[in-house]
Amino acid sequence: MGKNEFELFKNWFNNIIIKGVEPEKREGLEKVLSKGREGKKMIYGPELIIKNEIKKNRMEGKMEGKIEGRMEGKIEAILELLEELGNIPEALRIKIQEQKDTAVLSRWHKLAARANSIKEFEEKMS
Repeated sequence: MGKNEFELFKNWFNNIIIKGVEPEKREGLEKVLSKGREGKKMIYGPELIIKNEIKKNRMEGKMEGKIEGRMEGKIEAILELLEELGNIPEALRIKIQEQKDTAVLSRWHKLAARANSIKEFEEKMS
């Protein structure tokens, strides 16, 4: 941030923030502002931390969504393959739908693709 930008910020802060604050609190704000760039960091630091945390949480949420989507896709693929072999027992369907380990789901997907019957799949899945 250049000197002009900081002066604009300082003037804005003085006119909007400090003048709108009760007189007993103005002195503290003026001290913060007098510290120059350090004062600005003190004012905006917490806001930046919060913004970064929100951004991080959004990214984590997107990753979780992608992982969930992949799991749901594998579960759907396993069930589709098994449906080609006959009626899927409800207990087996629930067991597949409740599985959250992607490595297990991948193994079951390959197993379902090679199985000749639902019974064979069930015997080999454990």
